[in-house]
Amino acid sequence: MIDISALTRKLLRERLAELYPGQEYELFYFCLTSNQVPFGYSHPDMILDLVAPNTPIDDNLRLFYVFLCSYYFLLDAAVDGHLPTRTSIVTLTPLLHLAINALERITHSHAPLRPLLQDGAFLSSYISRNSSAVRDEICFQSTPLVVDESVEYESIVNRSNCFFLLYQLATLLTQRPYCLHTVALLKHYTFYVQLADDLGDWRMDYQKQNYTSFLRQCFVDCGRLLSLDELEEYIYLKGKYETRLLHLISSCKQLINKLRSCTERSDTYFERAIRREQDNLLGLLTQFQNTKKRFLKRHG
Repeated sequence: MIDISALTRKLLRERLAELYPGQEYELFYFCLTSNQVPFGYSHPDMILDLVAPNTPIDDNLRLFYVFLCSYYFLLDAAVDGHLPTRTSIVTLTPLLHLAINALERITHSHAPLRPLLQDGAFLSSYISRNSSAVRDEICFQSTPLVVDESVEYESIVNRSNCFFLLYQLATLLTQRPYCLHTVALLKHYTFYVQLADDLGDWRMDYQKQNYTSFLRQCFVDCGRLLSLDELEEYIYLKGKYETRLLHLISSCKQLINKLRSCTERSDTYFERAIRREQDNLLGLLTQFQNTKKRFLKRHG
C-alpha cells in the first residue's frame, strides 16, 4: 500500500526545489502540520473516492491542495495569534503562488478545462469567500458577547473552503456530476471538526483572546466576560461542555447515515474520516470527565 504522506512529502520537496531554490526547507516547514504530515494530504484520496472511485490522482492535484491548505492555515494562524514567528506571515505569498502554479499545470494537462480555469475566476471565488470569512472571524473576536450560529457556520466552512474547491475540481476533472447534497455533507463535517478543535483548545484560545463560539456562548450565558477561574468553574459545573460534545458525537452518527444514503456505500474514505473524528470526540469526552473529577475533588 502506498504511503500517501511520504509520497506527498516527496512531491513537495521536488516542487519547492524547482520553484523556490534556497527557500525550499523553510517553505516545506509551513506545509506540515504539528504531526509533521502535509496539510490535507489525504483529502484528494477521500474526495476522489467519493466522486470517482479508483481514479488515479494527478500529482499536481495533490500539490495544489496541500499548498492551498497551507496558505489557508497560515492565514488562520495569523488571525488566531498562533504564528510561529512575526516574520512567518511573509510565507503567504509563495504558498499562494505555488498553489496557483500547480492549478495551472493541471489546466495545461486537461484541455477541456482551460476555458473554465484559466481566467482565474474559479480559484478567486473561493479565495474571496475565504477572505470574507477571515474578516468575520476577526469581528467575532472583537464582539465576545455576541453569538450568531448561522454566521459562525458560514465563517467556519468558508475558512476551510479549499475542501469544497477540491470536490468541485475533482468533479470537473473526472466529468462527474456536482452534487449539492455531497457538498452539504462536506460542509457539515468541516463545521463539526472545527467545533471539536475549539472544545479541545478552549483554555489556550481563552488565553490568546481567540473567543470561539463555545467561549462566546459561555460569556453570553453569564452576561459578561469571565476570568479564567470563573470560566473553568462554569465549564466544569454547568454541563455546557459535555452537552456540546455529545451533540457533536450524535451529529457524526447522523452524518454517516446521510452519507450512506447519498453514496449507497459503507466503505468510503470519507466515512472512515467521520468515524475517526467520532472516536476523537469520545476520547475528548473521557478526558474531560476525568479532568472534571479532579476539579471537583480539589474544590470539594
